[in-house]
Amino acid sequence: MTIQFPKTLQTLRLDDLSPGQHAELADLSVRVVGRTRKGLTLEINKNGNRVVYARLLNTEGQAIAFFGPQITESLDGAWRFELSPFSPPARAEVILAGELERKEYAFTLKAK
Repeated sequence: MTIQFPKTLQTLRLDDLSPGQHAELADLSVRVVGRTRKGLTLEINKNGNRVVYARLLNTEGQAIAFFGPQITESLDGAWRFELSPFSPPARAEVILAGELERKEYAFTLKAK
């Protein structure tokens, strides 16, 4: 079994969740591509596998619980994360893995 652990974490903040708003970190960007009364869709232009967690916050800065995410990857390499929050979010933070450390573990499954 191979597991990748993030050595560093980076945060992309979206202080405005209107469609079209975005945040960038080097060549990676997060963009709000959809917002409805019951959902928020974020798109990562590439390397969506680096997303460790998406956090939605209310106007007081408190975390909001949500269903999801529903994740899809398009042919151009972009990843979409569809979130269904329990209450309206004011901001979002996308936590990304920076450098990854790869570890290999040997194990055997035995049938009973």
